[in-house]
Amino acid sequence: MAASLSGLTLGSVVLVAAIPHHPAGVPPLYAAGIAGKPCAPQDVIVVPAGSRQRYYPSSNVLETTAMTACQQAAVSADRQWLSAGIVPGGSPRVTSIATRAVLLSLVAQAHRLPVVPIPGS
Repeated sequence: MAASLSGLTLGSVVLVAAIPHHPAGVPPLYAAGIAGKPCAPQDVIVVPAGSRQRYYPSSNVLETTAMTACQQAAVSADRQWLSAGIVPGGSPRVTSIATRAVLLSLVAQAHRLPVVPIPGS
Protein backbone atom coordinates (compact mmCIF):
# COMPACT_ATOMS: atom_id res chain seq x y z
CA MET A 1 0.00 0.00 0.00
CA ALA A 2 2.86 2.38 0.75
CA ALA A 3 4.30 1.77 -2.74
CA SER A 4 0.94 2.51 -4.32
CA LEU A 5 0.59 5.68 -2.32
CA SER A 6 4.13 6.70 -3.24
CA GLY A 7 3.44 6.06 -6.94
CA LEU A 8 0.20 8.01 -6.75
CA THR A 9 1.92 10.95 -5.12
CA LEU A 10 4.70 11.00 -7.69
CA GLY A 11 2.18 10.76 -10.54
CA SER A 12 0.17 13.60 -9.03
CA VAL A 13 3.23 15.82 -8.76
CA VAL A 14 4.16 15.17 -12.39
CA LEU A 15 0.59 15.87 -13.53
CA VAL A 16 0.41 19.15 -11.62
CA ALA A 17 3.82 20.23 -12.94
CA ALA A 18 2.64 19.63 -16.52
CA ILE A 19 -0.37 21.97 -16.18
CA PRO A 20 0.57 25.56 -17.01
CA HIS A 21 0.03 27.93 -14.11
CA HIS A 22 -0.73 31.60 -14.63
CA PRO A 23 -0.10 34.16 -11.91
CA ALA A 24 -3.23 35.53 -10.25
CA GLY A 25 -5.55 34.01 -12.84
CA VAL A 26 -4.03 35.84 -15.80
CA PRO A 27 -4.94 33.90 -18.94
CA PRO A 28 -2.26 33.11 -21.53
CA LEU A 29 -1.88 35.47 -24.48
CA TYR A 30 -2.61 33.67 -27.74
CA ALA A 31 -2.62 36.70 -30.05
CA ALA A 32 -0.76 39.99 -29.97
CA GLY A 33 -3.48 41.66 -32.02
CA ILE A 34 -5.29 41.74 -35.32
CA ALA A 35 -4.56 43.55 -38.54
CA GLY A 36 -6.49 44.42 -41.63
CA LYS A 37 -5.55 42.67 -44.84
CA PRO A 38 -5.82 45.54 -47.33
CA CYS A 39 -5.44 43.42 -50.47
CA ALA A 40 -8.21 41.10 -49.23
CA PRO A 41 -10.44 43.39 -47.16
CA GLN A 42 -12.77 40.58 -46.13
CA ASP A 43 -9.91 38.89 -44.22
CA VAL A 44 -8.34 39.64 -40.86
CA ILE A 45 -4.80 38.67 -39.90
CA VAL A 46 -4.34 37.34 -36.37
CA VAL A 47 -0.91 38.41 -35.12
CA PRO A 48 0.42 35.56 -32.94
CA ALA A 49 1.66 36.30 -29.42
CA GLY A 50 5.41 36.81 -29.41
CA SER A 51 5.41 37.81 -33.07
CA ARG A 52 7.99 40.34 -34.19
CA GLN A 53 5.65 41.76 -36.83
CA ARG A 54 5.06 45.50 -36.65
CA TYR A 55 2.43 47.83 -38.03
CA TYR A 56 3.26 50.69 -40.35
CA PRO A 57 3.08 53.78 -38.11
CA SER A 58 -0.49 55.05 -37.56
CA SER A 59 -2.07 52.19 -39.50
CA ASN A 60 -3.55 48.69 -39.21
CA VAL A 61 -1.28 47.35 -41.96
CA LEU A 62 1.55 45.03 -41.00
CA GLU A 63 4.97 45.99 -42.34
CA THR A 64 6.23 43.90 -45.23
CA THR A 65 9.40 43.93 -47.28
CA ALA A 66 7.71 45.58 -50.26
CA MET A 67 4.56 47.68 -49.88
CA THR A 68 1.88 47.01 -52.48
CA ALA A 69 -0.47 49.65 -53.88
CA CYS A 70 -3.42 48.37 -51.83
CA GLN A 71 -1.28 48.40 -48.65
CA GLN A 72 -0.21 52.00 -49.38
CA ALA A 73 -3.83 53.02 -49.94
CA ALA A 74 -4.88 51.41 -46.63
CA VAL A 75 -2.04 53.08 -44.72
CA SER A 76 -3.00 56.47 -46.23
CA ALA A 77 -6.69 55.92 -45.39
CA ASP A 78 -5.85 54.99 -41.77
CA ARG A 79 -3.66 58.06 -41.38
CA GLN A 80 -6.26 60.39 -42.92
CA TRP A 81 -8.96 58.95 -40.65
CA LEU A 82 -6.76 59.46 -37.57
CA SER A 83 -5.81 63.02 -38.55
CA ALA A 84 -9.50 63.95 -38.93
CA GLY A 85 -10.14 63.28 -35.24
CA ILE A 86 -8.52 63.60 -31.84
CA VAL A 87 -6.38 60.79 -30.46
CA PRO A 88 -6.07 61.07 -26.67
CA GLY A 89 -2.79 60.85 -24.81
CA GLY A 90 -0.62 63.00 -22.60
CA SER A 91 2.62 61.37 -23.73
CA PRO A 92 3.91 59.71 -26.90
CA ARG A 93 3.54 56.27 -25.29
CA VAL A 94 -0.09 56.84 -24.26
CA THR A 95 -0.90 58.35 -27.66
CA SER A 96 0.66 55.30 -29.34
CA ILE A 97 -1.47 52.94 -27.23
CA ALA A 98 -4.62 54.99 -27.91
CA THR A 99 -3.86 55.06 -31.65
CA ARG A 100 -3.49 51.27 -31.76
CA ALA A 101 -6.73 50.78 -29.80
CA VAL A 102 -8.72 53.10 -32.05
CA LEU A 103 -7.34 51.51 -35.22
CA LEU A 104 -7.98 47.98 -33.95
CA SER A 105 -11.56 48.90 -33.15
CA LEU A 106 -11.98 49.90 -36.82
CA VAL A 107 -10.82 46.45 -37.95
CA ALA A 108 -13.07 44.79 -35.38
CA GLN A 109 -16.11 46.80 -36.48
CA ALA A 110 -15.45 46.18 -40.17
CA HIS A 111 -15.37 42.43 -39.54
CA ARG A 112 -18.12 42.36 -36.91
CA LEU A 113 -15.76 41.12 -34.24
CA PRO A 114 -16.80 41.64 -30.62
CA VAL A 115 -15.18 44.59 -28.89
CA VAL A 116 -15.07 44.30 -25.12
CA PRO A 117 -15.15 47.64 -23.31
CA ILE A 118 -12.64 48.26 -20.55
CA PRO A 119 -14.45 48.44 -17.20
CA GLY A 120 -14.60 52.00 -15.92
CA SER A 121 -13.92 53.57 -19.31
